[in-house]
Amino acid sequence: MATAAGVAALAALLAAGLALRPSGGGDGADGPAGAGPAGSAVLADLAAATEGLPAAPPATAEEGPLADCLAGWTGAGPAGRDRIAALETALTARGWRVVSRGRGPATRSSLTRGAWRLTVSDGGLLERLSLVAVRSTPACAELLRRERESRGEPG
Repeated sequence: MATAAGVAALAALLAAGLALRPSGGGDGADGPAGAGPAGSAVLADLAAATEGLPAAPPATAEEGPLADCLAGWTGAGPAGRDRIAALETALTARGWRVVSRGRGPATRSSLTRGAWRLTVSDGGLLERLSLVAVRSTPACAELLRRERESRGEPG
């Protein structure tokens, strides 16, 4: 069963309407077969990029098999375009690659590293900075599918 942090990260991912899909491995991949870094390394990247930013109340880190499939960080208060641009700079210095930038009510950026896809969002009306990383491998897709089913959500 997933921890509160994992469930929150998964809920944020699903609310954003993002699809789990393989990244192709040609985007700054590291680790075996382009799988990217371990979940703990992704958390370290997020912690380094967000150092000094006000965080929401801390949640427990993901444990078990999902620890290498989900990673997230939530900030307190709005982000705005300048803060997201600074986060992009910090993350690209750590090996992440920006693949898209969204505009509109909620500023959003997507970055990849190996099979990881990271969404950085200001939350729009929620005014909450959110970083959610999901590893897009068949094993993680299966684990996440089972987690959704265990909560009674459609696959």
